[in-house]
Amino acid sequence: MASVGFGLSLVGEATLRKGRGEPFVLYGTAALCVVNAGLCLFGEAVKHRALADAGRQLADGRRGT
Repeated sequence: MASVGFGLSLVGEATLRKGRGEPFVLYGTAALCVVNAGLCLFGEAVKHRALADAGRQLADGRRGT
């Protein structure tokens, strides 16, 4: 979640730089990369947790029979 927040902070910085007429493309590109990486990490964590929970439920179900 920290990388998503940092990426969104970079988006804000790029927006401010664009409004002031300063170079902003590198900040915007970095922001896009960091936000996407953060969302991918978050998605992988959710997937990992769901698969781990499903595996535990399956194992508990086998023990019960």
